[in-house]
Amino acid sequence: MAKIKSALTDNMMECYECGSPYAECHHVFFGSFQKKACTRYKLYLPLCAEHHKGNKGPHQDYEKNLEYRQMAQKYFEENIGSREEFMAEFGRNYL
Repeated sequence: MAKIKSALTDNMMECYECGSPYAECHHVFFGSFQKKACTRYKLYLPLCAEHHKGNKGPHQDYEKNLEYRQMAQKYFEENIGSREEFMAEFGRNYL
């Protein structure tokens, strides 16, 4: 994976869940509008194929998706802006 910086982890070279070196960049909030905001704030995680789009990943597992979104919102509120600003960017509150 290219040298991508993430606000949520220091290691973008290995899967956040299992440590596999075959990681893809997962935008915590997906969809074209939210993906742009993720890029702006560096809200991504490295995930292997199984943990990205497989049954264990946020595209299939609601609980995992919510966990990542809550992590991103906490980061945003602690480092970037208010809850209201987060909701204006991402459409809702996940906490």
